[in-house]
Amino acid sequence: MAQFRVYQNPRAAGRERIPFVLDVQSNVVEHLPTRMVIPLVRDRLFPERRVNRLNPGFVVNGQAVVLSPAEMGAVAAAALRESLADLSLQRGEIIAALDILFTGI
Repeated sequence: MAQFRVYQNPRAAGRERIPFVLDVQSNVVEHLPTRMVIPLVRDRLFPERRVNRLNPGFVVNGQAVVLSPAEMGAVAAAALRESLADLSLQRGEIIAALDILFTGI
């Protein structure tokens, strides 16, 4: 598993709103049985009022999605199957969103 890779949401029931999750866990602790992921919410289903730095938008497999770090959580690493995309080039935006969430800056 690699940090900033995108996977299909392992919860089939939630895929209409959250088709993908983004793995944000450092590879330094890849031995853990879980991974921290951030939901990627369909842009059209994300609330109109959003903070751009907290909720940057991306395109994954042709679908517009919005990062929702306030909803992040751990999932079993085994539940994350095939990587669908790599957002490591957007690392700065992702880290900035986490900084806003955790530190306010």
